[in-house]
Amino acid sequence: MVQGQNTTVIEYRISGMKQLIKAELEIRPLIAFRDYHSLTHENRSINGSIDEQAEQVVLSPYPGLPSLYLANNADSIEATGDWYRTFEYDAERERGLDFQVDLFNPCVLRFDPNSSARATVIASSEPQKTTAAEEYRQRELLRRRNVTQQSPVGDEFVRALTAAAHQYIVSRGDQNSVIAGYHWFSDWGRDTMIALPGLTLPTRRYEVARGILRTFAQHVDQGMLPNRFPDLGDTPEYNTVDATLWFFEAVRAYLCIHG
Repeated sequence: MVQGQNTTVIEYRISGMKQLIKAELEIRPLIAFRDYHSLTHENRSINGSIDEQAEQVVLSPYPGLPSLYLANNADSIEATGDWYRTFEYDAERERGLDFQVDLFNPCVLRFDPNSSARATVIASSEPQKTTAAEEYRQRELLRRRNVTQQSPVGDEFVRALTAAAHQYIVSRGDQNSVIAGYHWFSDWGRDTMIALPGLTLPTRRYEVARGILRTFAQHVDQGMLPNRFPDLGDTPEYNTVDATLWFFEAVRAYLCIHG
């Protein structure tokens, strides 16, 4: 998954074979196009057509939502328009929520392993080129190495925690914020302030800590920090009693370590 983008790179390779055999790889993308608090079910409102462009399939299932770009090096593409029904989400079921979802298959991508060493698909909210896949991969490997080097000690477990902590920090405009409840909700003030010291201070990410504190300080209203920034950029919600207290605790921890 490309850092800072809504982009995922998928590659399939054949290895360990002395000679290729006649084979074909089929990839059937299944899409939901849903809010993370909602579930998709089979419906007639979906636009099931695909727009084939140069090394790209463009999907626009519902009006007002971003298009999905599937850059690929497939040998052939076939439009389908099928629904696959009743997938089940274990976590939702355990929480007592609705847990069954239907997914839409707009097309089939077919690859001949004999014609290319790699089958590549880049799913993104913006146009991509499959030739960028290796560059994305190397860039991500370098980013992960740089992240783990911020570990306060060389212990492998602590390095893993350092890498995990990095994934919760996101951008909000030109500042930073925290998705402490990923993936159930966006950046909540109370959760962010509780998580901030552990996510940033042991790894000496002091500028990030300052950015997060600035982000929420800019939205103080009558002494309260927003408990939630709405997903679509609307007015923040102020409905938490102790977020401001946790803000002061986060500032105290920051000053105690960084001064």
